[in-house]
Amino acid sequence: MVGGDLAGVHAVGIALHNIVSGIARMQQIFRDRSQGDVLTAEAAGARCLFAPGSVLRQPTDTATSDAGNLTPETLVLLKLQDANAHAPSGDIAFLRESWSRCPAEQWVPALLEGVWRRACRRPEGDGSASAPTCPFPAPEPSR
Repeated sequence: MVGGDLAGVHAVGIALHNIVSGIARMQQIFRDRSQGDVLTAEAAGARCLFAPGSVLRQPTDTATSDAGNLTPETLVLLKLQDANAHAPSGDIAFLRESWSRCPAEQWVPALLEGVWRRACRRPEGDGSASAPTCPFPAPEPSR
């Protein structure tokens, strides 16, 4: 899946946890009719993106940074959640404008948008204008 890249294995695990967190947020948004009935799939997907707490990256070539020189043997730990808290954006969550861009930058938002579209579908033949029923199971009561 990641060609033996250990940082890639780490990234896949982080992505899965963040997708689960995104789906949980989507459940909350969907249940809030003031938001759930008016959001586009793109807007809902953007609200359900989570930046990882931190990610490992390894340069493929030499480079310089404020922290010093980087080589292909260097492991870099980036604290994305902290950075994203100051200015939430998919650009930060996926490092879109950097040398260490996340390969999941397109498929994670597409997955979340697809889940939203599917959740908002009305049953076939239902011409009613009422809101769709929630496909997400209700949370279990706390004990």
